[in-house]
Amino acid sequence: MIFSNLVIDDVRLLEIILKDTDFINNLAKIRNTFKYYKKVHIKLFYSLDDMKKYLNISNIPYWVIATTYENEILILDYNIWKSRHNESFGQIIMHEMIHIIINYKTNYTCPLWLNEGLALYFANQENFKEVSIDCNPFELGYESENFYDMCLYIIKKLVHIYSINTIVDKISLNRNFKYDEILGIENLRIIFEK
Repeated sequence: MIFSNLVIDDVRLLEIILKDTDFINNLAKIRNTFKYYKKVHIKLFYSLDDMKKYLNISNIPYWVIATTYENEILILDYNIWKSRHNESFGQIIMHEMIHIIINYKTNYTCPLWLNEGLALYFANQENFKEVSIDCNPFELGYESENFYDMCLYIIKKLVHIYSINTIVDKISLNRNFKYDEILGIENLRIIFEK
């Protein structure tokens, strides 16, 4: 079944998504903001082991709820993780969809901090704390303390100064993020020294 540009194979997913009006409204906004109309498939898994087999990999961190593979969102059954997380099913789908869009638009060259920060921002996953940015964002990784908080904080600061449309335009046009006049190291250093 196709819902907008989503291909949903499991009717249970559709039932969950249709109840989430924030997700439906956000999906339309994202499609238009990024001008992305390609199909995205959502695949449901009942265990991390099933996901590992599908991806043909041996290890996925225990905390993973969903991930992407090309134009597919791979997500665990909501009943497996809903008691451990405060995000909605729609927020997780939206987060992963942003990764697919950004990876497509940048040919997988987008820095991790920018990719994760925008995914959090557009999925309205704003349960974050204000943190100090005292490192080079281009060196941040999943193992970095407060990684997600830092990514979202940087994005919110950039959006406040430049607007979300400016950031999205920069992503679509950029291949050398480190030296960009807005997203680059030098500008980020100046912003966070203030």
